Amino acid sequence: QYDGEGTLKLVDGPVLVNNDRVLLESKTFRLNYTANSSEAHKFLVVVEDLCNGQHTSSNVAMTFMFNSASNDE
Repeated sequence: QYDGEGTLKLVDGPVLVNNDRVLLESKTFRLNYTANSSEAHKFLVVVEDLCNGQHTSSNVAMTFMFNSASNDE
């Protein structure tokens, strides 16, 4: 997370911290983000495929951005 304050966790799993690596047991997973402030939030999630133990890997990176909303909007 590089903007804002909040927590990202695997649903039914641990809270993730910056540069945390977690072994996924399935190809399908869900993340839950909870904002702890009213400012804008930005974080990057990278999923790495280790190719079944080979020395090569492939990565997919996604950036998520959320803006706060005021009562006037």
